[in-house]
Amino acid sequence: MTEELLKLSVLKNTQKKAFFSYKTLFRKGQIHLDLLCRTISAMANTLGGEIFIGLKIEKFKLIEWENREPDFPSKEVFMALINEQIQPTINHLKIDEINSGFHISVPNSLQKPHISPNYKYYKRILSKNQVMEEFEIRQLYQMSAKSELKLLTLTKLQGVPIMSSGLFEEMRFYPRIHIQNLGQRIEKDYKLEIAIPSNLIDETFTVLHKYLKGYELDKNIYTIPSTEPLFQAETKSILELSLKLNSINYSTFLNSEINLKLYSTEGLHEQTYKLSEWLHYKGQLPLKESFVKKIEE
Repeated sequence: MTEELLKLSVLKNTQKKAFFSYKTLFRKGQIHLDLLCRTISAMANTLGGEIFIGLKIEKFKLIEWENREPDFPSKEVFMALINEQIQPTINHLKIDEINSGFHISVPNSLQKPHISPNYKYYKRILSKNQVMEEFEIRQLYQMSAKSELKLLTLTKLQGVPIMSSGLFEEMRFYPRIHIQNLGQRIEKDYKLEIAIPSNLIDETFTVLHKYLKGYELDKNIYTIPSTEPLFQAETKSILELSLKLNSINYSTFLNSEINLKLYSTEGLHEQTYKLSEWLHYKGQLPLKESFVKKIEE
């Protein structure tokens, strides 16, 4: 709200507006932020709001701006003092100078509930800060808790050879995909999408068939839905693949990638693996010359 709008507005405390004089905050050379921080935390715990400091108001109208005390902290120090006293810190809290006063913009916080300096949780009702009931605090914690799903590093990267006259007829790989919930809430709805080069897929591995979603260029796209919830800090092996390597698809293997997309209620986590950098046999990439030559059909 600009200074011009303040002059024209009805200035009274409401659920989303509050007004403080410097006398309330600064006494005998000391800054006192308890009431201000209660109001800020209450607004952040409710619907957000605006706080104005340094206005002289009569009959709900702006009469003049108060003189700021010389020892009153700067905007930057003022913000730091508020952040020290409200936990957790309110993201996107903003302080601007307006004339000789301050304007504090309080968001409807996504990190609620916030606790005030007297170790109590407040909500903003009409023009008052009210202490929250225990069940209200618990509800806010449940609302702010989020799941955070992450794809972990592939395991089981060692190839299993099928030999013929001392050469590799084919090499099979069974990389395993793991996910973890790093958040504070159970995740029930998630799915994994996998893009695999078509000519590397082991067609005898029937587990994947039911998950086939479609094709994209030279890749098969598979979608694996969640079958059970993933709890906080839980790690789960979601799928084991079966890939084949031979002399025919060697070039594809050397230059292609597997793309993973993990969808959840909180967003998307993507991971890409270049196959020749991850899959190996006895610690090395199998050489093309080590394979029995096949005639492409």
